[in-house]
Amino acid sequence: MKNFLKGLSLGILLLVFFLFGLVSTKAIEYFTKDNSSSIESEIEVLKEIEFDLFSAKIKISESAFLSKDKDYNDKEKIEDIFSNISALLKESKICYGGSYELNPNYSYKDGLRSKEGYKINSIISCTFAKNDLEKYRNLLNNLDELANKDNLIVINSPLLEPNLSAAKIKESEEILNQMLKEKLDEKLVFYSEFSKKTCKFAKISIFSDLNMNNTPVMLLKASADVNAQPALKSMSKKMQAQFVLKCI
Repeated sequence: MKNFLKGLSLGILLLVFFLFGLVSTKAIEYFTKDNSSSIESEIEVLKEIEFDLFSAKIKISESAFLSKDKDYNDKEKIEDIFSNISALLKESKICYGGSYELNPNYSYKDGLRSKEGYKINSIISCTFAKNDLEKYRNLLNNLDELANKDNLIVINSPLLEPNLSAAKIKESEEILNQMLKEKLDEKLVFYSEFSKKTCKFAKISIFSDLNMNNTPVMLLKASADVNAQPALKSMSKKMQAQFVLKCI
């Protein structure tokens, strides 16, 4: 019986020491733990932006007549046409190009090659401000008149591609940066008041996304409605910030 009581007393004593040690450890951890907190979150701002540029590539090809005239030999006439095209481009100040390739057009049958006519390949590149839309429209009509005069070339009216100038992108980024800064300041104040601590940014990562919904659009020529404008869809630029706040 004495041995039993001794064993029981020893067991109780060991249990008390174990519990005391555990509580002491937790107490030490509690009082030595850094009483600070971290908050991770993200915000984003969005801005609709109007296009201020258009770009287009005008393709010039051979007429049906030239593609089938295998005996055509007036290459000086074609040189003269493209010389006039270059003059129109220089005068417009919105397009460049005017060089061309003139090559025989061949067909193949039963392993034999036969000349059918000629093919022309020329690309004109244009970039212009939205305010110069009428100037571009007039250039297209002048090119058409030139093509119709000799029936040797065809002007393929391209689709217009809305775009943004570097200045417009920079302007939108400055506005979005300011919007983002204001939202970050609001978050700093909110979390400081909410946690009743002093919060500071430990890390900020900023990402930018330009959603250019620039579906190419068809432009009516001046011979139609001179006031007609391409139907443009909106576009937006988004800026996002991922941040970490340290509150003490």
